[in-house]
Amino acid sequence: MIKAAIDYALAKGRKSVTLVHKGNIQKFTEGAFRKWGYELARDSYRDKVVSWEECNGNPPTGMILIKDAIADIFFQQIPAQA
Repeated sequence: MIKAAIDYALAKGRKSVTLVHKGNIQKFTEGAFRKWGYELARDSYRDKVVSWEECNGNPPTGMILIKDAIADIFFQQIPAQA
């Protein structure tokens, strides 16, 4: 799933990929998903992606930003449709 998201972002010229998880509650399963996602991005796409921590949210030109968000907060930030 994460690999497909990164491949899609690269193919479509997207600026970022967000790993949405419940790691605050389900630390072992969802926390592992988050950790694995960052590892996959770092190991398989080193020259194409950068994490938020590596660039403080400002990725170099041409690189995709990999970030994460807790599901509850992520869904609260989606604008309501009229």
